[in-house]
Amino acid sequence: MDKILHLFSNNRTIFILLLILSNSSFTLCAQTTNTFTAINSNWNTAANWSLNHIPTSAEDAVIPLGKTVNIDVSSAANSISISGILKLNDQKTLTIGHNFTVNLGGAFYMPGGQDVATLVVYGNFYNYGVSSFWKSNVIICGDLITPSTSSLQNSGIVVVGGNIIGDFSLTGSAGNIYALNPNATVSITPSSVDSTVIPGADVPASEGAALITLINQAIYSGSCPFTVSDVMDVTACAGSNAIFTVSTSGASPQYQWQVKTNANNDWNNLVNNAVYSGVFTATLTITSVDALMNGYKYRALITSSSCVSSGNNGKLILTAGPPAPIVGLITQPTCTVTTGSVVLSGLPLSGILNPGNISYSGTSCTVSGLVPGTYNFTITTNSCNSVGSAAVVIVPLATTTWNGSSWSNGLPSSDKNIVFNGDYTSFSDITACSCTVNPGTNVIVNSGNTLIMSNAITVAGGTITLENNASLIQTNDASINTGNITVKRKSAPMKLYDYTYWSSPVQNWKLNQLSPNTGYYYSFDPLTNNWAGTNGGNQVMTAGKGYIIRAPQGWSTTNATLGVYNGNFIGVPNTGIIPITIQKGAGTFNLIGNPYPSAIDIDLFLSDPANSNIINGTVYIWTHNTAISSTIPGNATYNYTSDDYAKYNLTGGVKTALTSITGLVTPNGKIASGQGFFIEANSALANGTYTASFKNSMRIAGNNNQFFRTATAPQSATNTIEKNRIWLNISNPQGAYNETLLGYVTGATNGFDNLHDGKTFPAGNVLSLYSVVGTDNYSIQGRALPFNASEIIPMGYSTTLSGTFTIAIENLDGFFIDQNVYLLDKSNNTTHNLKTSAYSFTTATGTFNNRFELRFTTATLGNENPVLNENTVTIYPNDKQINIKSTLTMESVIVYDILGRQLFNANKINAMNFQTTDLTATNQVLIVKVKFADNYEVSKKVMIN
Repeated sequence: MDKILHLFSNNRTIFILLLILSNSSFTLCAQTTNTFTAINSNWNTAANWSLNHIPTSAEDAVIPLGKTVNIDVSSAANSISISGILKLNDQKTLTIGHNFTVNLGGAFYMPGGQDVATLVVYGNFYNYGVSSFWKSNVIICGDLITPSTSSLQNSGIVVVGGNIIGDFSLTGSAGNIYALNPNATVSITPSSVDSTVIPGADVPASEGAALITLINQAIYSGSCPFTVSDVMDVTACAGSNAIFTVSTSGASPQYQWQVKTNANNDWNNLVNNAVYSGVFTATLTITSVDALMNGYKYRALITSSSCVSSGNNGKLILTAGPPAPIVGLITQPTCTVTTGSVVLSGLPLSGILNPGNISYSGTSCTVSGLVPGTYNFTITTNSCNSVGSAAVVIVPLATTTWNGSSWSNGLPSSDKNIVFNGDYTSFSDITACSCTVNPGTNVIVNSGNTLIMSNAITVAGGTITLENNASLIQTNDASINTGNITVKRKSAPMKLYDYTYWSSPVQNWKLNQLSPNTGYYYSFDPLTNNWAGTNGGNQVMTAGKGYIIRAPQGWSTTNATLGVYNGNFIGVPNTGIIPITIQKGAGTFNLIGNPYPSAIDIDLFLSDPANSNIINGTVYIWTHNTAISSTIPGNATYNYTSDDYAKYNLTGGVKTALTSITGLVTPNGKIASGQGFFIEANSALANGTYTASFKNSMRIAGNNNQFFRTATAPQSATNTIEKNRIWLNISNPQGAYNETLLGYVTGATNGFDNLHDGKTFPAGNVLSLYSVVGTDNYSIQGRALPFNASEIIPMGYSTTLSGTFTIAIENLDGFFIDQNVYLLDKSNNTTHNLKTSAYSFTTATGTFNNRFELRFTTATLGNENPVLNENTVTIYPNDKQINIKSTLTMESVIVYDILGRQLFNANKINAMNFQTTDLTATNQVLIVKVKFADNYEVSKKVMIN
């Protein structure tokens, strides 16, 4: 640190004391005189002096008359008496400890060149001859007495600590004489000079830091009556700001900040500009520090009470900032991910990235969530910022606008937003990223067409109308729609007392807005296991909930041909994840519905992990094939038949009638928009309330042309599940009909599977055909693969009608196309090949669960062919492994997870007891397949915790 001394006091007593202290540095005893003896020569030549050495600060120097002396080195003496001529050369300093006297006839000259010389006199200056203070610095601690005329050039500076009395011959103005003592006598001729020299005036900092320091040292020995704090070093980053501060105890201080650069040793006054601000205050701010400023020193000169002082200077220490980030892969927004991202590399191990104030670690970082725009990224480490990276440009998705006759930017596509600014009627499907309908614009999506959007629908004063069987699909669950659309739905044909099962695809639509001319609206309450009225239908339809609404008043009670109700739903279209309440109480069946303005794939709903443990996997869809009648048993004068619930699960679907006005369609798992349906809470759950969810991923295009049914039953293009199924029906000549399904499908076991097995609907059907497993009756039964032709499937039926009935094959697929199917009537021991014809029989009313068996071979089973049933094998978990006990000898055991991945395999067991080893699966359901001789096999599920 550099130290600057203090300056100036207005107290004369102090001045006198300091003057004595200053002079005390010189010897006060009798002085030795050293006289110049040469004629015309240099001061610093020893032979030119009477004592044969250059005068010292302890000696009095004498320049006799006729002698001329040149001072070409900085020199000193205790006092000096000049009768001859003394010249002080440029850049040299002469220091006199006591008085400086120019005698009559003598002369003292300071330089007339371009550079400055300095004279410091600690005593008085007496001029009785010629004194020329030409363009130089003169500091006189005592008085300046000049009866003879002294010359003063206007660039010269004379600073006097005592009185100033005398005449001055001036060149230029006389603004360079200072009398520091406020009590000093100043009498100068001419008066124009006298009036400008004010006793006690401060020497301004503009006269130069070096001169002020010298004045401070010479006149005040460095003392000021106030304190100044040191200026502390400041560490800053290139390009950032740096702030230096100073404080003082001085009253009404004035500040002047100075800088000493690396290039020179001079202190230079600062002025306010684009780089420096606050140079006349206690705080100096340096804006956007440049790397070249590293090592610069700063101090503040503080003037108070005519004294100038400073503390230690502070150094500017620059810290190198981090390098600019290197721009790597830029990923532009897509319809699925609406923001962009960029990979930045070349980073310090940790720091902050901006914009975004992102903390990171590692030498690279992916910045995501970038909306369209231009970004220049910087790094901040240790409070230092890098320069900006190369520009990262995130481009917005393309938009194409329909103006009423054409698209502005090509046809819509999945990577474009679309805007309708003119009326539009569809002629095919439209796929886009998002859709906006401007005010006054009407968009009509025709029947069979689908509007497929990844993101939001915005109807800003226009309209979107989905005609019957048209669809709207959205894939992003987070999208938020705004504005109303109209969804038109046509019911199946109805008579006056028929009900349709509805579910709203839009928000905030009431039951009586859907069908205002009927007085009968119901939902179903599983807690009481009964229908619940809705008080005139003045109730908003909850998304995902099912309702039944009777045909409008005045409709025909005998002819349903024209009884198609045109329902309209108007509101913001439902989208995203929609929770639906599933309850179990006095009953287990819940009436729910498709919440979207498109069909859904019910397979995806049933198998979703959020739902599969909450619900049994069979849906029951009301078909109202049988007209209301007074002959049907029930609590009312006119009743419906419960046979009119079609059924569907992952094994397949069964329809309700051989001929019906619904078109003789088997449900295929595609639930149309607006369709309500029953589903059962998981039998294993305790009574209570649970939540299942619909999701956009369950929505499908098309398949929306009828409530629950389609003309055909296509499989999903992505469906790789193996299904081998046979549908059997039972009927009589009077039209009674029921259907059952048996399927060997991937993922099913021979035990109960809630996604593959569907029990008969417990409603006292007139006629039912089902397979029997233990004490349960199944309309749909899924069984494990691989298929074993030796299996025997018990079949049962119930009827409230007596007479002649037939059992026939309704449909089949998979290996059943080539597989023989036999029906064994154990009442007469008749085996009939159903592949060749239907089987007819007579029956009384009742339930018959032991009369029929379905077989796939005519071979008689003997002791060599073991009979396999659910009691053949017992499987249970034990200490994270699986124990298996069998009544027959096991050959192999294979364990799969629910996705079909093999986790364990053991062959050549040849034992009736077995335990797995090294099974690492926990907290999941596993499928265990046990194989016996002759390829007999049993599959069961087990939960491993």
